[in-house]
Amino acid sequence: MPISPNGTPETQQGPRLRSVFWKKNLLKDGTVWSDISQSQTPMLSSNLLDVEMNVLRDLFTQKEKAPPSALKNAGKTEDASGGVKSFQLVQDLTRANNIAIMLKSFASFGDPLSIKHAILEGDNALTERHIEQLKQMAPRPVERENIAGFAGKPSDLHLPEQFLIVLADIPRLDRKLNVLLFKKQFDALVQGAARGMDALNVAFRQIKESRRLKCVFASILAAGNALNAHTVRAGAKAIKLESILVLSGVKVVRGDGDEASEDGLPTPRLKTLLDYVSWRVMCAELCNGDLDDRSLMEAANDGFLLQELGNLRQAVLLVESDVKQNVESLENGMNLVHGELDLERKGVQLPLTRSSGMPAASLAARLEAADDQGNSHVSHTSPYLAMLEDFSSIAEKAQAEILALAERTNSAQQDILEWMSERGSGIDAPGVLKGLLDFSRDFDSSFSRVYKVLGGTKGAREWAARLSADAALVQGT
Repeated sequence: MPISPNGTPETQQGPRLRSVFWKKNLLKDGTVWSDISQSQTPMLSSNLLDVEMNVLRDLFTQKEKAPPSALKNAGKTEDASGGVKSFQLVQDLTRANNIAIMLKSFASFGDPLSIKHAILEGDNALTERHIEQLKQMAPRPVERENIAGFAGKPSDLHLPEQFLIVLADIPRLDRKLNVLLFKKQFDALVQGAARGMDALNVAFRQIKESRRLKCVFASILAAGNALNAHTVRAGAKAIKLESILVLSGVKVVRGDGDEASEDGLPTPRLKTLLDYVSWRVMCAELCNGDLDDRSLMEAANDGFLLQELGNLRQAVLLVESDVKQNVESLENGMNLVHGELDLERKGVQLPLTRSSGMPAASLAARLEAADDQGNSHVSHTSPYLAMLEDFSSIAEKAQAEILALAERTNSAQQDILEWMSERGSGIDAPGVLKGLLDFSRDFDSSFSRVYKVLGGTKGAREWAARLSADAALVQGT
């Protein structure tokens, strides 16, 4: 007859079984565990059938411990291992050469003064790669000090140093480049965050709707409670996710298998408690008609659990990159945009050098002309401010939509924590997803291995028929 753990240690009868060291959880309404308790079937009840219990005993009966001996250190081995123009502003020749190389990608802009204007105007001709290179070329503190103390002519300098002088003249250069880079990346950040949160919400729905996941959890409880029948861990109605993740580490005591069990049936060559759960679920699915021959083979090849949890992999991959990082990048970027808007609106005017009528024969000539005609600046409304205002208006609407989606996703995350009975356990929703993905992979690998051990569909059906007959006997009594 089936064994019915009642939650308290029973008097030891028969062989001593290997225990499962799991952590019990409270049984709460609205969780996966309450769903399991309300949807028991004869083939997946909380009690093991006689055939199932016989197999469990064959696999997990503890052997008598051998006394300590010299074999304690067996298998261990000892470790037996026993005359050119010098640079005036840039001190690092490698850096000067790198700037010169990167400037080649700006050839379409003409010269450094045109690049400066492109930055101040937020010119769309500046690509993301251009902006990244400008960030690398931006004058360092020591170079700014050298520029401030430079009393010579720009024509006496190398091109990289002349370019540094131009960049150093741009107020808040680093902030402007970060704003321009954020503007270039904004659409990708929004799309990535939305894609990641959509994948999360689909994964949460798949987890809660997965019939197979509930069947597996139900079988885990039944097998674990049978093994723990004589311990304080007996009678569990719900267990922690961390306890589920260790099942593949609970090895069988009898490793050979194929020996006759108490009812004369051969014990399958299972290696772990997870294998036993896979065997039980496989037989139950066949008995209940939830798997036919073809779908059983597909489940063994493609993954029994991951067939129903198809978005789990993608959700785990995206939760850190496309969700957390992108949402944080959007928030930080918008804070930067708003900060720059405040500075510009406070009256900061960016003077632009009038270029018409200047000689254009060489860069040095233009730099000298700009230096000689220091009063030839015109003051006008900053195109940088206009660009910021236009971009901010569009970006704020997109950010509001992302924040609304994030709020709905956060609510779904709290729901999945509650459903898994993990709220307050110290694990967050991404941790639950990662844990479930790891377990699903382990279980599906075990399911495939057990399918082969049983000899494929034919052997699985033979075991299912034996369990079905035993279930019929139990129902008839």
